[in-house]
Amino acid sequence: MASIHDWTAQSFSRLTDWFSFAVVACQLFVGIHPFKGRHPDFKPGDFEGRVKAGVSIFNKAVKVPSSARDLGQIPANYRRWLTALFERGERTPPPAQPGAIAASVPQRLIFTSDTLEVKEVLSFDRRLFGVRTVNGTVLARTRSDLYVGRTRYPLGASETVILNDANQPIAFTVEDGRLIARLLGSGERLSSELKADRVVRAGNRVYALSHDNLVEVEVLDLGGRQVLLAGNRWKVLPNAVRAYDGVLLEDVLGKTHAVIPFRHGATAVLALSELDPYQVVAARYEGRVLVVRGATREGRYDQWLFRFNDTHDRYDARVIEDTEAPINFAVLDTGVVVRIVEDGRLEAFSNQPGSDLVRVIEDPQIQLAMPLFNHAGRAAVFAGNQVFQLHNR
Repeated sequence: MASIHDWTAQSFSRLTDWFSFAVVACQLFVGIHPFKGRHPDFKPGDFEGRVKAGVSIFNKAVKVPSSARDLGQIPANYRRWLTALFERGERTPPPAQPGAIAASVPQRLIFTSDTLEVKEVLSFDRRLFGVRTVNGTVLARTRSDLYVGRTRYPLGASETVILNDANQPIAFTVEDGRLIARLLGSGERLSSELKADRVVRAGNRVYALSHDNLVEVEVLDLGGRQVLLAGNRWKVLPNAVRAYDGVLLEDVLGKTHAVIPFRHGATAVLALSELDPYQVVAARYEGRVLVVRGATREGRYDQWLFRFNDTHDRYDARVIEDTEAPINFAVLDTGVVVRIVEDGRLEAFSNQPGSDLVRVIEDPQIQLAMPLFNHAGRAAVFAGNQVFQLHNR
């Protein structure tokens, strides 16, 4: 692949393999390719030119997107090795010891500008890793806990949570090939005989992916005792399907199909030929909108946005080519999609296929690293231990 190729070498060797390893390691450390970012002297995607010139993200003239993690989070010995490798052209094996990591600085986002106002609406006592709203209730996830409103519950890393009809949080996981669920707070186990390889969440619904079946899980209240039942089921190809946030994608002989459980009792299966040339690396579905990030064989990352009609049998699609942006959007109650496309640029448009009206808000304070979600009908983001609402001025 061009993205991990050592363009300074005339042939392959153990050291060119270490160069490829370094590229992947750097991406794992900071979430960005070492020869991405913007430099005034190079076109986007010019891996060969950047590698030969030794102009990486460690170069002070390179502007790195805010979605990338702080370079200081790379262990010290590895940072020195990566800098020597990418900036000075040295070719050596990695260090035996990783070295120390610099302390991270908490991020604060409150600001007001000519176009945008960001107001703090919630604050927690621990760093947040994910926030969403279900039936008006905020679910905020930390490293080892879940806040449901203002109540904190211990939560395992592999557990997936929904709220039942009584707004009680239920955590799902898989143990020994079976679906396990418990009521948070009381710890009561819900009776279940459902087989599962993994749990898939779509909206406030849970599905069990079991071999060649996607099974909708029903929570039934039997006089104060809750049990899990198998509801609707759909066939999938066990060796060709991968589950993402709210969607499953199947690679059937090189053809990409999306399996979208878009509402209770209804799942759409569609061929998305636009994705056939790509290796999908991330995907997310919400509110009739599917965004997929895919890699080409040349190492370029494109992002596709699909909008579906109510029955999910028709869609439109558009692509942003060669983008470093992560998938970051929210669908509001009104059907408005809010999406951060790049640092300093936010788009708002309808989730209706065929609608071509796009409103653009440009503000230097907008950052890719601001994860969007729908909070009380407005666009919101979180950073550190705080939640903020966005208001257009």
